[in-house]
Amino acid sequence: MSLIPRFFSAAWISKNQVLVLLSSDWLDGQALPPINFYVDSELVKDKIEPAPLITFGKLTGYYINNNEITFIYRPQKNEKEEKIYVAGNFNGWGKVINDEKWLMKPRLDKSGNDEILELTLDWAEIEKLGEDLFFKFVTQHNEWLVIPPETPNATFDEHNNNNYAIYPQITGHNAFILTCDVGYDPEVKYAVSWEEGDGKPRYDIDDKILLCSLASTQELGCIIAGESTLFRLFAPSAQFVKVFFYSEQNPKEISELSLKRNSDFTWEGVFSKNLHGYRYYYNVSNDTPILDPYALACYGPSGPGIVIDKSQVGKIKSHFEPPRWEDLIILETHLRDLIEDTRFVDKMEKPAGFRDFIEWLKSDDNYIEELGINALEFLPIQEFETHNPFEYHWGYMPTNYFCPSSSYAFGENEMSHISDFRELVAVLHEKRIAVILDVVYNHSGSPKHLLNIDKNYYFLVDKNGNLTNWSGCGNDFNASTPMGKRLILESLIYLIETFDVDGFRFDLAELLGIPVLEEIFKALKQVKPSIILIAEPWSFRGHIGHALKDTGFSSWNDGYREFIGDYVRGLSNHEAFVYFVTGSISYLARFPSQSVNYAASHDDYCWIDKITENPHHDGSNPTVNDIRRTHLMVAILMMSVGIPMIAEGQDFLHSKGGYFNSYNNEYVNTLRYINLCKHSHTHEYFSEWIRFRLSEKGKSIRLSGIPSDGYFRFYKSNESSMSGILFNADSSLDKDDQLLFIVNPHILQNKILVSDLKREDFVQIGDQDRLEPQGLQGAFLPWNENQIILPGLSFGLWIKK
Repeated sequence: MSLIPRFFSAAWISKNQVLVLLSSDWLDGQALPPINFYVDSELVKDKIEPAPLITFGKLTGYYINNNEITFIYRPQKNEKEEKIYVAGNFNGWGKVINDEKWLMKPRLDKSGNDEILELTLDWAEIEKLGEDLFFKFVTQHNEWLVIPPETPNATFDEHNNNNYAIYPQITGHNAFILTCDVGYDPEVKYAVSWEEGDGKPRYDIDDKILLCSLASTQELGCIIAGESTLFRLFAPSAQFVKVFFYSEQNPKEISELSLKRNSDFTWEGVFSKNLHGYRYYYNVSNDTPILDPYALACYGPSGPGIVIDKSQVGKIKSHFEPPRWEDLIILETHLRDLIEDTRFVDKMEKPAGFRDFIEWLKSDDNYIEELGINALEFLPIQEFETHNPFEYHWGYMPTNYFCPSSSYAFGENEMSHISDFRELVAVLHEKRIAVILDVVYNHSGSPKHLLNIDKNYYFLVDKNGNLTNWSGCGNDFNASTPMGKRLILESLIYLIETFDVDGFRFDLAELLGIPVLEEIFKALKQVKPSIILIAEPWSFRGHIGHALKDTGFSSWNDGYREFIGDYVRGLSNHEAFVYFVTGSISYLARFPSQSVNYAASHDDYCWIDKITENPHHDGSNPTVNDIRRTHLMVAILMMSVGIPMIAEGQDFLHSKGGYFNSYNNEYVNTLRYINLCKHSHTHEYFSEWIRFRLSEKGKSIRLSGIPSDGYFRFYKSNESSMSGILFNADSSLDKDDQLLFIVNPHILQNKILVSDLKREDFVQIGDQDRLEPQGLQGAFLPWNENQIILPGLSFGLWIKK
């Protein structure tokens, strides 16, 4: 509650209106509350009137009137087809799903253009269920809907769950709208007080809602036109903005230019010289150096930025088209992990960067070509937090979204960041390998330049003004603000048009939200119709895996990740096998390539450390069973509908020695290619599977659309989780294009009935050690009459003759 007992909250809701919530209902029906409005300590005349109950309800999730409580929810576009329920400590929380009593009903508000969901119930029935009442909104798919951080009655329970609180003394009759002739200005301080008088305490008016609606359409950054350079920055709450610039030749001769504020809250100034190649930084309201969010090149995460004449960059013209989504096989990797072991230069003399990667790619012996993947997903390469270029970091702490990382660029001029990364992408394209970038738009690294520009605009803050931390990295970027969203879209489009990037994987995409992701999809498809878009569908706040089903995004399938690690150790079941191998289509995916299937990624334990029989998750010396389970894993992965993704080194049993979170540990992450020689059979086995999946014989797995109801046929052991699947069972694809895949994930021998199939119609082409598309030459698995027998930790793959 507020220190001033009369006020619960006060917030701007439009440029001339303030919504005031008192700390209890106003029961005097004859008079209005004595609320006074101050502009920079000066009392200003205003008009006050009771707020519509619906206005209060949209903010708090409920209102109470005439002994009834009405719950209110404003669904986002992607939620309008969902069934949404009121769930609280008064009705068993998630137990209400599918209970019609708690199902919300749609209606238009009085304006006729704002669809809301509401549920009206007897207040006495709810009130008697407890003194402390909390609730939330949940879908029929058990997805708990996010509570906006500015919600005045949001409260955290002992498990750190954020809920709405119902206050019996605050029903909506405590809400008033204050209308004033003085328009909102973020540079001005506004307050309200109870009654008039210099000694009365005043309550500051929160401007987050209104502030976060401000926007500009003007071009931002450095704009060179002829012999002049314009600097423009969006900084709505700034008291002043200055830009400082200097040449590389004379770093001590720093020029200063004070920018002027425009009506759209941008600040700009023009210097009558072409400053291409100059270094520059901003001061916003204080003397902290700030790297321009729109800088195209910079000298490290702290800056300064480098003025770049965009006419010298230009847009790239490319004829490369990435594989169709159903044909993708992705390798997730860190740029330095791939090449550090191949360099003969002391890394303390020159850290590995873009040019080293290019040289390695052009060599006759490079790992990614040997493996055979057709898409490379780089961990972040946009400018990220490091103390110096020699420091190793995964890159998940961004400080600028336009600059290729200065840690990887060591050219002799200001354009090397751009030219080096552009060449890297071009060389990969020459080798028919698509480039996907892992991008981090959910939080900011240090220095937090956007926070220094405007904390309340660019970041999510709670009702007390503190940064939220659903990313786990100390802050959460507010992607839903017009200029936050614009920064995301314009930087992504720049990466496509300047470097010919083929796709993006969005880190912690739950924090961006479905509406923003849908706008990203729409905008990028217009720029590059073949764009690959992948979401990591979770954060510490929630999970949007199912909600993504109605978008054009694919997403990392964490359920698949957990399933496959369990299944190859005999810890899962037939039902999970059926669901995940067929692409999670019955729940998670709307089309087959919407599920990105993977067994491990950069996060947490690597694959071999996760499943090893050795103690302490140390898979550096894998057991025979570890290797066999890895072979089962890649077979299941490549036989699963969806997009398969392999983590770097997985194919030659790369181990981190049990290290769990290796985000800054170059030693354990670097691929040691001596282990590729040591485990060459497993590496070649992965390569064979990749070639098979991409071949004509693998087309029955690489589905572009939803298959017919009879496309899959399943086989189940009565004794274990041993499972089988027949692809193209109804011959809807091609009558002769059928694949039979049966897996025994247990230590002991098992059998499975296949009474509807004839042995003479099929030829075995694979098992846990071999994959020969023309047919194995011997040592066939026993197929006797109507059953197939598999030894422990094995599988069989047959193709119809």
